[in-house]
Parts: sequence; structure tokens; C-alpha cells
Amino acid sequence: MPVSERGTLPFYVLIGLLQGGLILLALLLDTPVPALVGAALGVNLQLLGGWPRDRVLWLGMTWLAMVLAVITAWVTSIDSPGWSSDNWAVSMVILGYIVTAFIVSGTARQGGRVPYTALFQHGWNNAFIIALALLLTLLFWLLLVLCAKLFQMLGIRAFDWLVDNRYFLALSLPVVGSLGMRMGCQNERVIGLLRGILLSLCRFLAPLAALIVVLFTLALPFTGLEPVWKTGYATRILVGLAVVMLYLVNGVYQDGQQLRPYNRPLLWLLDAALCCLPVLAALAAWSVWLRIDQYGLTPARCTGLLAALVMAVHGLALLCAVLRRGGPWLASLRVSNPIIALLLCAVLVAINTPWLNFEQLSARNQVQRLLDGRTPPETFDASVLYWDLGTPGRRALDQLLEQVDSLEQFSVATRQGLRARLQATRDNGSWAQPEPAAPANLIWLTGKARDAEQFSDPELQGTDCNRQACYLWAVDLDGDGQDEVLSFSSGWPQIQLFHHEDGHWRKVGYMEGSIVPEKLAEQIRAGKATIRAPRWRSVEIDGQVFIPVEIDWGGK
Repeated sequence: MPVSERGTLPFYVLIGLLQGGLILLALLLDTPVPALVGAALGVNLQLLGGWPRDRVLWLGMTWLAMVLAVITAWVTSIDSPGWSSDNWAVSMVILGYIVTAFIVSGTARQGGRVPYTALFQHGWNNAFIIALALLLTLLFWLLLVLCAKLFQMLGIRAFDWLVDNRYFLALSLPVVGSLGMRMGCQNERVIGLLRGILLSLCRFLAPLAALIVVLFTLALPFTGLEPVWKTGYATRILVGLAVVMLYLVNGVYQDGQQLRPYNRPLLWLLDAALCCLPVLAALAAWSVWLRIDQYGLTPARCTGLLAALVMAVHGLALLCAVLRRGGPWLASLRVSNPIIALLLCAVLVAINTPWLNFEQLSARNQVQRLLDGRTPPETFDASVLYWDLGTPGRRALDQLLEQVDSLEQFSVATRQGLRARLQATRDNGSWAQPEPAAPANLIWLTGKARDAEQFSDPELQGTDCNRQACYLWAVDLDGDGQDEVLSFSSGWPQIQLFHHEDGHWRKVGYMEGSIVPEKLAEQIRAGKATIRAPRWRSVEIDGQVFIPVEIDWGGK
């Protein structure tokens, strides 16, 4: 056994105090780096239950702590981290979960390889143990709050420091969390029971998810792909479906020791669904690539493309496992799953570095699209470069501003206009005037309204129409013979309502409802829209207006 003094109370108290000391250091230095180092080392030591004697385990823990420290230090040093900090927070959780499972499973290494059975057990158990520790910590803190509030009712405020002193909390909460980790590690039967319940749920839901995947895939040849592209969120739905299917299948597969988890018809259904996963991943990647081809890279599109590619790799591995005959069901996953997990860790580290950071890639792509003519200078959104792409975007804007006069592919007037907008965006900062909406982005469905040019003003509609198509419909809604305007786009969940008054359009309200912009526009063009007067009138009492809302109770 490479771990000594497994599970002793003093060990867990000591680890909790060390974590608390590093949190105090983080507070004093105003940086989260020491706290994350304490979390990386402490959680692994707590799960191991003692000081490991195996140098490989120490090497893994040290690597994880150094990666978390270095990347966190870089992200916090950025002037405006924005997307980088959010992306690293998510990546850090995934990275820590995968690497910790390998480290804790390393105690069962055989010939330098980690057994898949150990990875399965620790991969699922670690989540429950950490969740138990977090729950205990939360309950402890709530009891402190309750104690302080109870004595406040008696006029005694001597216990307020229990919840107001961050240094006390920084020391006490990690110790309580460490004791919670000990409870979880020592109650393997309870943790195993919770794991068994979750795996039973996976076993129950997997056939239903498989049926949904198969039916959706079979429907595609009859419906075509156009309805999928029109949703505006196809990538998220397809990747989400693939993730759910992958999670459930791995819950059914478990450690790969089951020869046949279902009867033959259900196994055929699951195999058919797994053969469809590469199709779903390809559609998701194609969907996000179409947006990239139209509008260029953004961090969100890069993330969507990466998620689709990861699902595609998993899908191909599952397809190979299905086609492979003989042995237990999906036997090759015992080899492919660990390899894909380690590759994902490498990718997560790479995309959180200055060289492959998605903000950096997006800034380069947006500028290159302008330079090679794919983005017209008139519609180039400098505010996106300055505000949405962080420090790389601002640096790219400065470089573009320096070379704008040498861009001979544009006319002198175009270069002057581009320079003015870039200069205004950089100099005015948060007060920079948003770019007017491009005329091509304002799509009038049944003829333009009077003073239609006002709708290019971003202060009227917001900035959505700067980046995507906005549909506008001129229609008389109040019966006065003068048109109002309804506006909607994929970036806004409601239909905006505009009224013309004293020569100016102003926003007066909105309409709720499920919006699929392209489909809604087609229906309006086809004359399927009807203006309906409300059945019940509103009531005004002392200046307050009460608007009736009908409820369909399902009766007559």
C-alpha cells in the first residue's frame, strides 16, 4: 500500500489547516493562486487518505497544482479577463476532475497502467465525496449564521464575528470540508450506494435517450437540414444530446465487466443510437462552422466547435466499439475513454494559454476577415474587437489603427471612415458610440415604415442588429391608420414594439412568445399573421393599470 496512516483524524485536520493557511495567504496577497494550489494538493491527499510514498502520485499532484497556479496567475494578470476567466473556471473543474481520478487510481497501477475499474470507481466516487464535503461545509456555515442571528434577536452581537470575519472562515471552513472528505472516504458503502442509484438511473434512461437519437436521425432525410440551421441554437442542442447520450452510456457500461446489460432488442437500439452519435457531432460542427464562415470566429463559436469535435472523437470511439465483435459489450472503451480524457486535459490546458487562447484566435480572425475583404469595412464592428475579445482584441485594434492608412485595397474615403470609427472606439472607451446597423441587416417583411432609417440607430433597437439579421414588420396595431413596427432577431427573446410619435420612433413595449426568427418571418410574408383585439379590456385604478391575462386550464 503506497499510502500510510490512511484516514487518521489528525491528518485531515492538518490538511484542512494547511488549506486554510493558503487561503489566508491568498487573501493577503489578493490572488487566488495559493488557494488553488492548496485545493489541488489537499483534495488529492484527502482522497488518498494519507501521505503517498509513490513518487508518480506526487508528480501528478505537483503537475496539477503548477498548471492551476501558472494559468490562474496569467488569467488574473490580464487587464480585462472577461471570457478568459470564465473559460478557465470551467476548464479548471474538468481538468481537476479528470487528473484527480487518475491520481487517486494510481494506487492500483499494474505494470505502469491504471486499471479501468479503478478509474471508473474513483471517477464516480470522487464526485460524491467532494459533494458531501461541500454540503457539510455549507451546513456548518448556515449554523454559524443561525447562531449569530439568534443572539442578535436578544441584542447580543458578540457572535457576529463568526460570519463576518473572513479570516476565521478561511481557517474553519477548510477544516470542516476536510472532515467531510474523511466521512466520505470512510463510508465507502454509502458512497457505493449513491453511485449505484445514479447508475441505475442511467440504465433506466439510456434506452429512452437512444430512441430519441435514432428517431431524430431517421427524421433528418425527410425534413432536411434547413429547419435545424434556422433555430440559431442547433450546436447547443446537438452537443447537449450527444453529451447526455455519452453520459448515460458510460453509466450503463460502468467498468466494462458486464457482458450484456440489456436484452438483445435494447442492445440493438443502443448500438443504433451510438452509430448515430458521429452524425450528430458532424451536424453540430457544421452548424457552428456555418456561423464562423459567415461572421468569423468568436470565443463562443470556438467553444462550440471544440465541444462538437470532442463529441465527434467520442462518437467515433463508440462506433468502433459497436462494430468490434466478440467479448463484452463496448469492450474497447476501456482503452479509448482514458486516452480521450487525457487528450481533453491537454486541449484544455492549451486553449487557456496566451498562444491558443480563443480571444487571441478570434481577434486575429476578425482582423484578417477585414483585410481580405470578407467583412466590408462599413460593417466591421470595432466595439466587438475592443470589448468582447479582451486584451487581445484591444491589442489587435491598436495594430489595425496603426496600419489602416496602408490598406490600399480600400478607397481613401473608406480608410478615413474606418480610422475614425477605430479611433472613436479606442479613445471613448465605454462611451464609444455603437456602430449603426448595416442596411443589409434590417430586413423589412412587408414594406418599410416611414422614417425607416431611424432603425439603424443602435440606441433605438440596441446593438443586436449590428451583428445579425433583424426582421421588422410595419403593421397597424391600434387601428389609428398609422403603422407601428415589430422587430425581432435571434439575439432577443421577445418581439420589440415601436410607436411613431412627433416624427420619431420610440420603443413602447414588447410581445412575449416563442420566437424562431426565420420561421416567424416566413409566416408573416405568407400572410399568416392576424391582428387580434384583446377580449378583455384593462382596468386603471388610481393611475395603476391592471392587464388581464387569460389562462388555459384545459377545460371548456
